[in-house]
Amino acid sequence: MQEALVLRLIAAGVPTSDIAAQLAVNEPEVKQHIKALLLKARAKTASRLKSAPTAL
Repeated sequence: MQEALVLRLIAAGVPTSDIAAQLAVNEPEVKQHIKALLLKARAKTASRLKSAPTAL
């Protein structure tokens, strides 16, 4: 569930630190979610995830 929220926030261009604040978690946890999303999307950068909500 949090991965989906992280993905939506990334797609909206929200910085990692702001995502952490909005989800009330620490920044390393957000980065772990991003890493998992990168693997699932077979993407190399978080900016590539911006188009992922429609692809995943």
